[in-house]
Amino acid sequence: MSIVLLLVVAAALGGEAGYRIAVYGPSRAALGPWIDRRPWEAIRTFDDGGLMRPVKGGRAVWRLQPGEPEIEYRLDARGFRVASTREHAAAASGCRVLALGDSHTFGYGVAATQAWPAQLETALDASGARAIVTNGGLCGSGVVAQRAWLDDALAETHPHVVVLAVTPWSLRLDLDPPPPSLASAGDHLWPRVETWLRRLARHSALVERGSRLALHGLAASVGWPPPAEVLWELVPLAEPPAAFVTRWTGVAPVVDAMVRRARAQGAAPIVLFVPLDVQVSASRNRLYRDERLPYPTYGFADVDYAHDDRYRAALAALAAEAHVVVLDATDTLRRAAESSFLADDYHLAAAGHVRVAALMAPAVAAACGHWDHVAPERETVHLDQATYAPLR
Repeated sequence: MSIVLLLVVAAALGGEAGYRIAVYGPSRAALGPWIDRRPWEAIRTFDDGGLMRPVKGGRAVWRLQPGEPEIEYRLDARGFRVASTREHAAAASGCRVLALGDSHTFGYGVAATQAWPAQLETALDASGARAIVTNGGLCGSGVVAQRAWLDDALAETHPHVVVLAVTPWSLRLDLDPPPPSLASAGDHLWPRVETWLRRLARHSALVERGSRLALHGLAASVGWPPPAEVLWELVPLAEPPAAFVTRWTGVAPVVDAMVRRARAQGAAPIVLFVPLDVQVSASRNRLYRDERLPYPTYGFADVDYAHDDRYRAALAALAAEAHVVVLDATDTLRRAAESSFLADDYHLAAAGHVRVAALMAPAVAAACGHWDHVAPERETVHLDQATYAPLR
């Protein structure tokens, strides 16, 4: 028995070593933790009301997946994402643009210079439109937190144009995934099992990969454990029409309030919709189905999410009612779905950020051309929506 146990332990150690060397090569990195700790507290915090805020002057570095390059997330003294601590000031005569949104605006998974706000500034400069674009993205935030952050961001930047980027992740009032149901003994047990597995997985490649694949198969066959937290983002795409209407009825006034707030400060608002990867192409389902994301996805419903037009219809209504330009990046990203998103994460890749910036550039340049004529609550810069591919 002891020999068998020794053989099992030796095989496990050999497998662990082989897996790590295959990913990191024969380097010191192969001896460290398998999964990087993600110190979110270094770049975002919560106020007394529980709303997310950026950590001014914050900095954090981590990998999305084992073996990948580290990504730096650095905030300046005002709370905006920057590539370095060097202040980036606009010329007095330039157009100031504020980009506000969640992780797709912040540029999670890519360098600050690759995120669409930085790429938009490059595109505007190339077109001759002098502009400075400030990245006010806040990772993991919903529209309620963004509305609160908008006031400070406006005060810091005094923008002429405000781009309000929304996603299915941010267009919701439930700020966090709900806790698992406690209807059964298994559900009582699951939080403790999950915590234990996460601790082991951080230090063991075999535990991390093996447990995720086993749990995925278990959830598919017996319905336990409950769906992984990351699947919370897909809830709006799978809920009945009446539930979606209720959801939109809650978030639409918040988005409208942000549009009005921007105008009250003399800025021209533009709304940008960035879809989830599975809304762009059903081929992206494989990342969830095969546990290839940096986050567990057991409990994933492998259906086609790419033909759900509810957000498009809802945002078209917002465009008409609020007299605001709404740009939808779905078709732009769909034309090159695989390169637009990270190969092993659902966030935008550098190429996707470039495409979003190219979509935004004509509308922002046109709005910048009008900024000196905008008066709070009296005049609205309303672009020709047929020119700028509105939602239909």
